[in-house]
Amino acid sequence: MTNLEIISRYPKASEHATPLLFVHGAFCGAWVWEKHFLPYFAEHGCAAHALSLRGHGRSSGRERLLWASIEDYVQDLHQAVTQLGTQPVLIGHSMGGVVVQKYLQNKTLPAAVLMASGPPQGMLTASLMMALRNPLLYYQICLLQTFGMRLSSANVLRKAVFSDLLPDAKAYEFFSRVQNESLRVAMELAWPHSVRLADPPPRLLVLGAEQDFFISPILVRATAEAYRTKAVVFPDMSHAMMLDVGWRQVADYILDWLAECSPSA
Repeated sequence: MTNLEIISRYPKASEHATPLLFVHGAFCGAWVWEKHFLPYFAEHGCAAHALSLRGHGRSSGRERLLWASIEDYVQDLHQAVTQLGTQPVLIGHSMGGVVVQKYLQNKTLPAAVLMASGPPQGMLTASLMMALRNPLLYYQICLLQTFGMRLSSANVLRKAVFSDLLPDAKAYEFFSRVQNESLRVAMELAWPHSVRLADPPPRLLVLGAEQDFFISPILVRATAEAYRTKAVVFPDMSHAMMLDVGWRQVADYILDWLAECSPSA
């Protein structure tokens, strides 16, 4: 069993019976949810928890991260869900969205939110398009994957993660905390995966950002179509939707959706 970091924020008065469990994307940890989303959802009556997958944040396994697999991350998510003791609503961002999708192939939960999630069609074609659209930025992403921030330029990478509206200081604070990611996972994300979900399938909300360099609105809509639902794309935002200037708009949309799809959530 992996020693997993879970950051939790609890409401003063619980309005929602179902807890929320947030799953971060590549190069990050539970800390990406800590600044805005965890306290905001707690203020609105939700028990909010964020998981650091193995080798990320303060979870164990950093020395074995290089060859961790998506299936390893799915096992981490299962362990975290079990520890909560109550079936949560899962909210996965980017790579974390893929982990959520794969988890839901065999597990039944009430609902899930995919934020700028990797698509079930895989990232290979999208990566080739990124390389053609902005070779310098794509090169910096490759440096980040291989060497972390030691050889990468935050000035260039911020264009892939944040909108121009976010102050530089906040963007650089983010990049001061990013880390290496599993090379094996990077390869696995390139290939398609099944869209078969456990029965009964959860209610799914698919969200994206208009200025996202990694997961373009086209990919967001393709994910929604694969799961026979609709996509919601937020304008004037980029990939890190939980930290960009419009984060509150995203959080409020999720809260409204939870209230509509499951009054007890």
